[in-house]
Amino acid sequence: MSQPKGTNSSAQNAAQNARQKTTSGNLVNFEKGDVLFSQGDPGGDLYFIQSGEIEIYTKNADHVEIPLATMKEGEVIGVMTCLTDEARLASARA
Repeated sequence: MSQPKGTNSSAQNAAQNARQKTTSGNLVNFEKGDVLFSQGDPGGDLYFIQSGEIEIYTKNADHVEIPLATMKEGEVIGVMTCLTDEARLASARA
């Protein structure tokens, strides 16, 4: 799915919209808008972002989304819950 840098093709745009997760060595694609996990979900999974971006956000008492971070290619999310096995403190969306 990787395209040469500097090209602007629909395939490259599609590749950037695909989000990927590794679980036990398995590669899974996420489409833009897919939720990887939600605040309060059990932890334990570790995600490596091979391409694209993942939004990290939380919701306040009125259920309004509060953006926390945008994670990008090469970054890892889920480290804390992987180590502690506690519930997710935020949500993640492709």
